[in-house]
Amino acid sequence: MRTILQGAAGDDFRVRLSVDLEDQVGDTYILVEKLLTPSPLQYQHGVNALTRPFQRENPRAKSTRFIQNSAEYRLILTKEINEVLLFNSRVEILEGLSSNFYGMTHSILYTANEGILPGITRAVVLEEAQKLNIEICFTPVRLGEIGRLDEAFLTSASRAVLPVRQIDHTIIGAGEPGPVARELNDAFQARITQEIEEI
Repeated sequence: MRTILQGAAGDDFRVRLSVDLEDQVGDTYILVEKLLTPSPLQYQHGVNALTRPFQRENPRAKSTRFIQNSAEYRLILTKEINEVLLFNSRVEILEGLSSNFYGMTHSILYTANEGILPGITRAVVLEEAQKLNIEICFTPVRLGEIGRLDEAFLTSASRAVLPVRQIDHTIIGAGEPGPVARELNDAFQARITQEIEEI
């Protein structure tokens, strides 16, 4: 992987390591592509998201089958729609197509803990939230509670901590990124700067 990256032109890349578990079991593939990150304006103003019903077959595995099964939702993503949030039969928002989801209300951070792909970024953000004494409740936000959120945000390797301004037709809080999302993004970026290693 180091050899591949050293031979690539550019600074930041998305690297996907895939292992075949069905046809040619054990065959391994490495995909390297340019890393696309949100713009400074999206962090400043927040992004929009839509909700759709969907659940992973195996939440603990980052499976290509999930990508195939959710392909129609990926067509919804545009410059105006950053993410599709997936909810289960109990109308609980579990996660995004490629992100973890969080809602803030009454100074409590709510996020699903079951039925999701946890993610390394999520683990770091939750650790930083604990350091900042933010109360965390591992309960998913329900669709009917979206209008009562003070803040909402997404996390992923490419997004870091990205504020959500609007979900479906509902504006979140004051319609601009809140202090917790900003604080967590600063803490996350500082942590990455501290732990980053040369390739």
